[in-house]
Amino acid sequence: IACSAQLFKQNEDGLFSLSGEEPTEASIRHEKELLRKWWSIESREDLLSMLERQLNDGHHSLWMRYDGWRRNPVSNVVAAITRGKEISTETARLGLVREYGDKFGSRGLKAWDLCRYICLCRWGYRVGWLSEAEAYSRMMPVARELQRTYSSWQQLGEEYLVGRCFWSREQYLEDKDDSEEILKDLLTSPDSPWVTLPWNTELK
Repeated sequence: IACSAQLFKQNEDGLFSLSGEEPTEASIRHEKELLRKWWSIESREDLLSMLERQLNDGHHSLWMRYDGWRRNPVSNVVAAITRGKEISTETARLGLVREYGDKFGSRGLKAWDLCRYICLCRWGYRVGWLSEAEAYSRMMPVARELQRTYSSWQQLGEEYLVGRCFWSREQYLEDKDDSEEILKDLLTSPDSPWVTLPWNTELK
């Protein structure tokens, strides 16, 4: 649950239970509207399909593709991307990969994809498309992978924000101050799950 804290806190949702808040008819309706707007998810089947994509064909896969282009600067693709003077989605993404590609290595954007995977499980439970057991059975292997891949809540949180920028530079810049304040609060507030729950907590 703590792995989804950045986005849940940004949405002003709870951080300490699977649903984040006590579901009501109105909140379930609102959550379904958000899932439709941001994820094109309108059913349990859509949710399961999106969860599969997050694991196998999310922004991490796209990041690694860009990283391959970065490592081959004579590539026709890179030449085409960098030819224009305006900052397009492609040039912005390539810029991020150039800045962080070596540092992230094979981690790529796992922080972004897998934290959002956990968010989807929690939302799916809230609206009744996943049972509690289903949600946890999907979340726990992902939590273990995040724990193996990253060394701290801070690293996870910082690389998640790079993923947010890669996803949408416009949205990232619009929310940049709030996102950075949320990260700082999660890392320092005495009642934050990132402070009360050690990163290396044993996950059974």
